[in-house]
Amino acid sequence: MIPILRLQHVTQRFGGVVALDDVSFDVLPGQITGLIGPNGSGKTTAFAVVSGFLRPTEGRVFFEGRDITGVQPHEMTRLGIARTFQTPQLFTSLTVRETLEVAASAAGNEKGFEGALRTASDIGLGSKLEHLPGELTTADTRLLEIVKVFATGARLVLLDEVFAGLSSTEIDRTAQVIRRYASEKSFVVIEHRMRAVMALCEYIHVLVYGRLAASGEPQEITSNPEVIAAYLGAEELAHA
Repeated sequence: MIPILRLQHVTQRFGGVVALDDVSFDVLPGQITGLIGPNGSGKTTAFAVVSGFLRPTEGRVFFEGRDITGVQPHEMTRLGIARTFQTPQLFTSLTVRETLEVAASAAGNEKGFEGALRTASDIGLGSKLEHLPGELTTADTRLLEIVKVFATGARLVLLDEVFAGLSSTEIDRTAQVIRRYASEKSFVVIEHRMRAVMALCEYIHVLVYGRLAASGEPQEITSNPEVIAAYLGAEELAHA
């Protein structure tokens, strides 16, 4: 099976600081993959490299077998890669409906808008299509960010701390949305809520100080001595 995403010996330097150090990993089609690690471990930098906001200092990035290293962000979106951000990137003057229409149009995905409207209705945003972002709850804002990505027609979805600020009930609701569409899309999820990421993800990569410290299924990660020592802490892992 050809990975939908492959990082091959990716290094990212900022002056004398090495944010990513010879990182290689794959993401398989239809897989929900976690990317975890402590603050400053390189997770967001990895997303920036994959989505075209940074060109790696060394190494290559492949999408569906195609070398996309250095492709610009707007071109990435048209290829089928889209992401959310830790801080939602929404136009405050656009309604939910208009946000989805603009996202689909910008990606050149004519059918994306109607599909996004159906998705919005399916996940509980149907009655809020004329709302502005400021009128939404935090949980609905996070869902809107996800549906906005869907509107682009993305086959690879990068979710950056999509559970931030959510209650346990809201996390469960958001995770259900991700699972519902995992047969159609591949997801890579950056997340600090360990219990949530272990329950959601089928496979997990761990970054520590810019290097890939471990990869495996959740149960392998929670029992990995290097991960316990370097990042998560035995007590937190025991309850994940």
